Amino acid sequence: LATSAPVAHQLFRRRRSPRAEGPCSHSHTTFAGGMAQFIQRVATWLANEVVVKGLAENRQFQQFAVRTQSKLDNLKKEGVTKATDGIKNAEGVKNAQGIIERSLADANKFGSMLADEVKKDLAKAAPKK
Repeated sequence: LATSAPVAHQLFRRRRSPRAEGPCSHSHTTFAGGMAQFIQRVATWLANEVVVKGLAENRQFQQFAVRTQSKLDNLKKEGVTKATDGIKNAEGVKNAQGIIERSLADANKFGSMLADEVKKDLAKAAPKK
């Protein structure tokens, strides 16, 4: 039984890093680090509870939250409206381009027809050889 204690100690003993100093083979910082982390978590939780409850009961903060939410909703609506208007304007531009293209095609036809008529008239008016 006396020999099993050192063997158990060997099994559960942490290996020392090459930088570890002192005669101890286990690290005291692991426990201290874990305890500090635990205390930090408790302090954070406690602060959050106090802050959240304090703000929830604060009338000015509630008014601020309502105003902020209202402004965000208005900005979203404006953004959607502007995006819709932009799409409509883009469609309007496409429609205008189509109208211009058709008008140019009609103008080209008219120009060609006019040129043909002028040629015919000039041919009629030209002296015959």
